[in-house]
Amino acid sequence: MLIRREIALNWILVSPKTQTTNEVIYLTVGILRLSKKEGDMKTKLLSILCVLVLLLVGSTAYSVTFDFNDGTNQDWTYNIYALNTDTDSDRLTLLSSGSTGWSDTNNYPNPMTTDPIGDNQGSASLFLSSWIGTQLGPADDWVFFQFVSSDLSGMADWQNINSFSAQLLPASSGGLFIGPFYANLLYVVDDYDTEKERIFYNGDATELTEGDWNTREFTDIQSTLAGAGVVRYITKRVVINLWVGKGRFMDNVFALDLVQPASIPSLPWPYPVPQTCKGLCGKQSKGGCWCDDACRKYGDCCPDYFRQCGWPPSYKNTGK
Repeated sequence: MLIRREIALNWILVSPKTQTTNEVIYLTVGILRLSKKEGDMKTKLLSILCVLVLLLVGSTAYSVTFDFNDGTNQDWTYNIYALNTDTDSDRLTLLSSGSTGWSDTNNYPNPMTTDPIGDNQGSASLFLSSWIGTQLGPADDWVFFQFVSSDLSGMADWQNINSFSAQLLPASSGGLFIGPFYANLLYVVDDYDTEKERIFYNGDATELTEGDWNTREFTDIQSTLAGAGVVRYITKRVVINLWVGKGRFMDNVFALDLVQPASIPSLPWPYPVPQTCKGLCGKQSKGGCWCDDACRKYGDCCPDYFRQCGWPPSYKNTGK
């Protein structure tokens, strides 16, 4: 019986590498100054082309799609848990965590281990070996692997999505396959109204075909959020869950590729959070001065808020 419940975990947050807009601006200004000094029309045209290239590829580290075609794992991490379903189905024991590897020989949609070496095109990878099985207790039934994305909160194309997909490949590294393996997807948001991180999943983990690419998709995200009462939120990260029964694996590589939003509805981003954060709190007169819970959570209240306006009712009522 596969796991159906939503499980709260301590997630690893890794900010994506970025080339800041300021760096782009500084380099752009230098090019324009050079072209002005030389008075060369060809140089000016070249500078404009450089500006366009920088703005297209330099403003963020990765595009909307995680394709792992830059020779890196693009800041994805992993967690490995043991799950005891006999005594407490929500109890997870963390076995290992860290940064995923990168596979040069596995790249979607090429067949397993056939991608040319040295072309920088590949996939994020997680090597599994039988050593993990020795750490399991007698009542631990499942091993629970996760590919965890970098922080998506600053990536506009991942906000207000209605679905996303991923390609998964259980690939042999020379040893035997001992499956079956299963997978499902998680979608993690910061809920402004509850001030909590909310985790949603796309249903039961379903079996993967070994030695081949498997597509997994989380659809109807907007309906899922609405049904859970989530209105004001930001997409925080996505997670790929990989499941295998105790003693059912050795010498395998899980490869992950082409993680991307599959459909983006016409909704505003960021979702409007009226009068809650920086630039508003404490700037009005004493009678209208305020700072709500969302502002306090993210540290956006003005420094002199309490001196100007006193303690808000929510603090008095909760004893904070």
